[in-house]
Amino acid sequence: MKTGHRLSLKTRMLRYSAGSVVAVVASEITLTLLVGVARMAAGPAAVLAFLAGAIPNWILNRQWAWEHSGRVSLRRELMPYIVIVIATLLATVGASAAAAAATRHASHWVSVVAVDAAYIAATGLMFVIKFVLFDRFVFTRPAPALTGSARSER
Repeated sequence: MKTGHRLSLKTRMLRYSAGSVVAVVASEITLTLLVGVARMAAGPAAVLAFLAGAIPNWILNRQWAWEHSGRVSLRRELMPYIVIVIATLLATVGASAAAAAATRHASHWVSVVAVDAAYIAATGLMFVIKFVLFDRFVFTRPAPALTGSARSER
C-alpha cells in the first residue's frame, strides 16, 4: 500500500511522540485531579481523562505529524481513528479500574498512584500499535489518479 507521506518516518514518529506527550500530560493531570482531588471512581475518571488528551491528540496527529489539512474524510480518516481510539480507551479504562480494584484496601494516595501508573502503562502499550495503524491506515494519502499521458508513459 502506498501511503504518499510527505514527511519521513522518523519525522512522523517524532511529531507523533510529541503529540502523545501532550495528550498524556493532559490526561494525567485530569485523571489525578478527578481521582485524587474530586475522588471520582477510576472508570469514569479515566474516560474523561482520555477525552482530555484525545482531542488535542487528534489535532496534533492530523495537522502536524501527518500534515493533513482541509476537510476530514469520514470514511478514510475519522471512522478508523475513532475505532483505534475506542480500543485505546477500553485498554486505559480497564487498566485503571483493575488498579483501583487491586488497591481498594490501600490508602487513598497509594490507589491514586496505582491508577495513574496503570493508565500510563496501558497508554504506553498502545503507543506503537496506534502509530502503525495511523501511519498505514488512517493518515494515508490516496495515490493520485493517473492521467491519460501518465498511463502511456508507463
